[in-house]
Amino acid sequence: MITADTFVHQIARDTASSLIEIVSFSTGADFSIRLPVRGFAHHSRFVYASEFQKQQNNQCSKFSDLAELALQIKAVRAKFDIAFVDPWHDVKDSFHLIEIALTRLRLGATLVMHDCHPRNAELRSTSVPEIFSQPWCGSTWAGWSLLTQSLSQGFSWMTIDADYGIGVLKIPETWVQRRRLLRHVRSLSQRWSSGDLPMPDWSSDPLHLHLVTPTDPLVGTWT
Repeated sequence: MITADTFVHQIARDTASSLIEIVSFSTGADFSIRLPVRGFAHHSRFVYASEFQKQQNNQCSKFSDLAELALQIKAVRAKFDIAFVDPWHDVKDSFHLIEIALTRLRLGATLVMHDCHPRNAELRSTSVPEIFSQPWCGSTWAGWSLLTQSLSQGFSWMTIDADYGIGVLKIPETWVQRRRLLRHVRSLSQRWSSGDLPMPDWSSDPLHLHLVTPTDPLVGTWT
């Protein structure tokens, strides 16, 4: 069964790729534990705490908020081949982490996001679980859905129907297209924050997700 970490390892196996992880205090732990990071030429991991996490958990005070996280990552001079993002599971944080990751990725790089198509309705609840040992995907899927349904066919992406949905986005090969993608994500983020974007309806197999099974040839040949 493919998971986010096995997919990242797969696309990095043929080259000494560089990886940046951007996760919240309570997300991304399984990925980091399972991924063999020694195979990467360069690996950076950034952990932040959402507004909700800081309000609910005193331990989160030592972690950066989104604004501080953006400044920390901006100070990193390296560009990366792969970004894994596992945001706090709301739409706002999902858009922000995608935007931050895009600024640090090379042309032709890959962005991978977790929790993009959870089929269990309970996992899509916007109510935060009291116990975080249980799975919870929140509304990250909605951010991914809003992004993919607004992308043109000039971009390349897929959603692997495994591990609660693995969103995969290819960074364009030209600076013009990359800047266009970054502006688009920023626009979506601003529109969501201003209440200009409606919450999408969940669908089991929407065309805009480019949903693929783990055995689809595209999964095995993605580079």
